[in-house]
Amino acid sequence: MKLGFSEEYYENGQVKLKEFGLITESCNWYGKIPPDTIIYYSNGQIKLRESHNWSDRNLHNENGPAKIEYYKNGQRKSEKYYLDGKFFREKAPAIIEYYPNGIKKYELYHLHNKLHNENGPAIIDYYPNGQTSAEYYYFDRILCRKDGYNPAYLSYYPNGNISSKHYY
Repeated sequence: MKLGFSEEYYENGQVKLKEFGLITESCNWYGKIPPDTIIYYSNGQIKLRESHNWSDRNLHNENGPAKIEYYKNGQRKSEKYYLDGKFFREKAPAIIEYYPNGIKKYELYHLHNKLHNENGPAIIDYYPNGQTSAEYYYFDRILCRKDGYNPAYLSYYPNGNISSKHYY
């Protein structure tokens, strides 16, 4: 076993890409530490970090986001949770997107690559000030409320008052 590592550079000398992981003597990825890919902006800030599983190189991380994107200023742009190449996170959003100021833009709940949340909305959109702008309730990829009585979609004004309700 040995450490496999590669780098690419921008013309100005800044690191553009890093990939690393353990490899066998026959150059196959192997080991308990997942291979990572890190891509940088030309200013040296991290642009993207990905973790993959060993068997098929699908996005995969059991202990945190498998894909994290950053704005040029270093602020997080998005977090995406994957297991075996599919969006997956129990009881928390599998995808979180942020505005450049760090406030959440939206959250998506996925279970086995399906929009799904039994305990609340599966999609939550936010205004740039952090106030909720819309909520979508999905159960097993279908826009609906399990109870059949409450709205499956709600939209809000910036002041927090409800602007519309839709029942499905």
